[in-house]
Amino acid sequence: MVGRTLGEVPRVVALALGLRVDVVAPADRRVVGGLFGDLVVGAVHAPSVHAVPIHALNHLGLSSPDLPRLVAFYRDALGFQETFSFSWPVGNTAADEGLGLVDSAADVTILNAGNIYLELFRFHSPEPAPQAPDRPVEDEGITHLCLEVTDTDLVFDRLVAAGATAVAAPTDVVGVLRIASVRDPDGNIVELQQTLTDGSPSDARALHTVATPPAGPDDERRVVTPAPGVLGVNHVGLTTGALDEHVAFYRDAAGLTEHARSGWDTTARDGDPADGGTGSKADHVLLHAGNVFLDLTEYATPRGVPLDPERPINDHGLTHLCFDVSDIDELHAAMVEGGMTFNRPAAAMPAGLSAMGYARDPFGNALELIENRSPKAFMWCGHLRSLTELS
Repeated sequence: MVGRTLGEVPRVVALALGLRVDVVAPADRRVVGGLFGDLVVGAVHAPSVHAVPIHALNHLGLSSPDLPRLVAFYRDALGFQETFSFSWPVGNTAADEGLGLVDSAADVTILNAGNIYLELFRFHSPEPAPQAPDRPVEDEGITHLCLEVTDTDLVFDRLVAAGATAVAAPTDVVGVLRIASVRDPDGNIVELQQTLTDGSPSDARALHTVATPPAGPDDERRVVTPAPGVLGVNHVGLTTGALDEHVAFYRDAAGLTEHARSGWDTTARDGDPADGGTGSKADHVLLHAGNVFLDLTEYATPRGVPLDPERPINDHGLTHLCFDVSDIDELHAAMVEGGMTFNRPAAAMPAGLSAMGYARDPFGNALELIENRSPKAFMWCGHLRSLTELS
């Protein structure tokens, strides 16, 4: 739920105040006045484990100009654990076809972040486009990573000491949340969210990680406990230019469920330090993705730069979302019908432990589907834990 500098406050307040507004349908919205002004709070729906092919966000992909530096940041400051590293040289046809690139070559490190994986790339070929170090959060595409923490101040100070750039210092939100945000050494926004009061609509501690296939009697779960103060990932944020259509795609084609809806308008207070000196107007939806939330926001003001639907997946920054699925062929067909374009049909990985395929949603965001067919697959969700296990 990141906004512009301290402008993240309106979105978090909208969700926090959702605890105090009796609404029963997304269309039933009302204005909440007060300090933060003109916040529109919509429906809040209880988390549920849905019987659809997607049951988890397996990982978030990041492309970095300095892989060792980024690995060290997430490993040493947050306690995310390296689980696997690999490389491929130019001439790997399968990698080129899957990623939609030509003459690709990369080094990759997988980190276990507690309840999801992070997949960190350093592409040597083709040359990635750099990311603006201050990319605005209202620009369309994957915008930020939000961590569920138990001590915002502790984690904020540790991240800044490890090389992060402070964006918004720790602040309380109506006694429900304590939030902050930074940019990692590559400029990616990392938000921190501490839940102070049980029952917050944005509390990911009630979400569960489901592993398919389930562990057998001889399968070992190699789970990770992050650094002190860190539980894991709360949500991954996307900014969109068509919120209702984007929500409909993930709901109807992907089977995700709408969890909470809110909005705000602070444009009349442009320059007010309470929202970072930059007024904004936006609508926002949290989707339940199993183990984490998917956070979709459409900014009316300021309107961000549209996403290039052909943005190469190796360009620096947050590159793609990977959903863990139980039937990749079934979901492939449903998502193609819903408007998603795949680079190629899903392909089985060596030894048949998993199958995967890369694609783009109808709005240009790069997605990956992965079906783990054995607990021996190196990105099996059985090695991930629910936040309830970590709290």
